[in-house]
Amino acid sequence: MSIAHGIRQLGVFGAGLSWINGTLYCLLRGPKARMNVAVLVELISAVQTSNNILDRSRAFAEACGREVATSQDVPGFVSNALLMPFINEAIMCLEKGVATRDDIDKTFRLGVAHPMGPLQLGEYIGLDTCLSIQQTLYTGTSDSKYRPSVLLERMVDVQWLGRKSGRGFYEYNDN
Repeated sequence: MSIAHGIRQLGVFGAGLSWINGTLYCLLRGPKARMNVAVLVELISAVQTSNNILDRSRAFAEACGREVATSQDVPGFVSNALLMPFINEAIMCLEKGVATRDDIDKTFRLGVAHPMGPLQLGEYIGLDTCLSIQQTLYTGTSDSKYRPSVLLERMVDVQWLGRKSGRGFYEYNDN
C-alpha cells in the first residue's frame, strides 16, 4: 500500500497548514519543503475528527520519526500563535529604532541560542506568509497582539519578502 493510499484510508490529512482553520480543511495536501526539517507535527483535532483518526494520525507521524504535540483547532494552533507575535515584535523593534536589524537578530541568536534571529526567521518563512498568518490570527481572535506591524505590511506591499524575493531586511544573492 502506498503512503498516499494509507493517508486516504486514514482520513483527512494536512501538513504545513497552521495558518488555516483545520475544521474547514478537508483536502489531501503534500507537506511543505520545511516539513522535511521539522521534527514536530502539530496534531489538530477538528470538530469532525474521531479519536480513532487522531490515534492513527499520531501513530503515522511517529512512524515517520516525528514528535507529536496536540492542540485544539484554533487560529495558528500553538506554533504560529507563539511564533508570529515574536517575529512581529522584532519587526516593531526595528520599526521603532529600538535596535538595528543585526543587533535584534544577534541578541536572539547568541542570547537565547536560537539558530537564527527573528528577522532572519521571518525572511526564511517569507514575510508575505508571516503577514498572512498574522492577519488570520488577528481576524480569528481580535487580539491586538496579533495585529501586523506597519513595517511588515509595507515590506510585503513592495514585495520585499525575504529569501524568496532576494530582498527583505537582508539582501540575498542566491536567487
